[in-house]
Amino acid sequence: MITFSDTRVTDITQSHCYCPIKFLKQETYHWIRCIQFSFILLFVLISTELYPQVFFGQTYNPQALFKFELNASLCSDDCNFTEIGPSTPWGDGVSFCPNGNLYELTGGAIYQVDTLSGGSTLIFSPPPGPGIQNMEGFVCYEDSTFYSLDQFGNLYLYNILAGTVVLLGHTGINDVLEDLVLFDGEYYFSSYEGIIHLDISNPSNSYVIVPTPGYTISGLTASSICGTLLGINFSEDELVAINLFDGSITHVCFLPNNTNLIASFAEFSSSTSCDVYIDLDCNDSSGAMGSDYNSSNITCLDGSAGIADIDISLQYDAIIVEMTVQLIGLLPDSPWEFLETAGSIPGIDFSGAGTDLITLTNTGGAKSTDFKDALHLISYNNSAVYPTSGIRNVEVQFSTASGSMSNVATAFIPVIELPLINVALGPDQIRCEGETVVFDAGNPGSMFEWSAGQSTQTISVTEAGEYSVTVSNGFACPNQDTVGLEMLPVIHIALTGDTETCDNEPANLTINTDAIFPLTIEG
Repeated sequence: MITFSDTRVTDITQSHCYCPIKFLKQETYHWIRCIQFSFILLFVLISTELYPQVFFGQTYNPQALFKFELNASLCSDDCNFTEIGPSTPWGDGVSFCPNGNLYELTGGAIYQVDTLSGGSTLIFSPPPGPGIQNMEGFVCYEDSTFYSLDQFGNLYLYNILAGTVVLLGHTGINDVLEDLVLFDGEYYFSSYEGIIHLDISNPSNSYVIVPTPGYTISGLTASSICGTLLGINFSEDELVAINLFDGSITHVCFLPNNTNLIASFAEFSSSTSCDVYIDLDCNDSSGAMGSDYNSSNITCLDGSAGIADIDISLQYDAIIVEMTVQLIGLLPDSPWEFLETAGSIPGIDFSGAGTDLITLTNTGGAKSTDFKDALHLISYNNSAVYPTSGIRNVEVQFSTASGSMSNVATAFIPVIELPLINVALGPDQIRCEGETVVFDAGNPGSMFEWSAGQSTQTISVTEAGEYSVTVSNGFACPNQDTVGLEMLPVIHIALTGDTETCDNEPANLTINTDAIFPLTIEG
């Protein structure tokens, strides 16, 4: 959540005048979400304290100005808009001034945009001069002065009151893309080489601050997030966040086709607040409030759960150097409950996997996006056969190169006890050799795994031994039982010898048996 104070912005549908917004605290950050058109949009963002954010878009087909509203939570995908009226195209740049007015640069001329009707009024036509018709960036310096770049990297100063356009020098960059932005008192523009830090006093000292390989950043604007610009990746029609500390570029949302410029009154805000903050569930979709996350349930059927939602938010004042992930509190199933990793991330050292504490260390070059990816590889695991119910807490915190320490964000992981399947094979059996014995595991429709390899509810056996079965059904905890079977040998006995004898005369009889042990004869 972003909190503002000293917010004196009037309803932009009723007035042209806006006062600077002071950003004092930002617990989480969120991003602009846009609906898709098949025409060009230019976005102008205004932030307020309690109401949805309001920004403007302009289309080329038809040429019209729209007012957009975005929920105060920038993690939301909601983006409602209404058409204000017909407008003229903003060809070379757009910028707010400290007086709250919105201006556009087209063909080297400056127009003031009426945010109530969408129309534009010409306020300055430049004198003839080389380069004036090939401008690629535009930003207000004071209410009557503007900086602009041409596509060849030359920096100009427009002075409306003096009626002049003065060449200040060459930036050393020959492939300017689009837009020029003021952020925290510094100026930046985009080129094919990356995001350029512009030195206004000595343009030739300008340098690449964030390389952008794979991106074509056509538009830039300030944000209320510490060290973070918003830009348009023109080739993919997406809005991205560009961090000036570590060079990370993260997707925010997809934009309408061919959107190429963006502007924000945040360019004239007081310095952005550099809170060092982590939110494990930026849009609170898990139901946890603040920076926390409600994870999925752990049961005997599923013993692993992630510790963060897909939309992790990180705010930082310098490069992240270390992050700790710790399982805290009562652990009744120890040592069978622990933290585990499912891979590795280049530039980050993982230590402590299989324990209650995992430490992520930046070994050089890791960005915030890498730490987010690392968190998505970490899970809480409980391998106990029957896990003990209760909430497990996993705390996440990080530190930066400036020595700052973030807040502690907690993942809450419910461990649920499920009922146990009743499995009873009965008492041990004693049978005679040659007999067939049937064991029944009950629970029709379940899955069965017998020690002898069968997978049916019942088995028929003829050999002595122990027989065990594991029964599972997908909604209760698997259970097993074991039964013993003893097979007694069948002894054959036969009498041979005299079959007849006289009275009082002895007879010889022989007892024949296949017994392998002594027999007791009673007669």
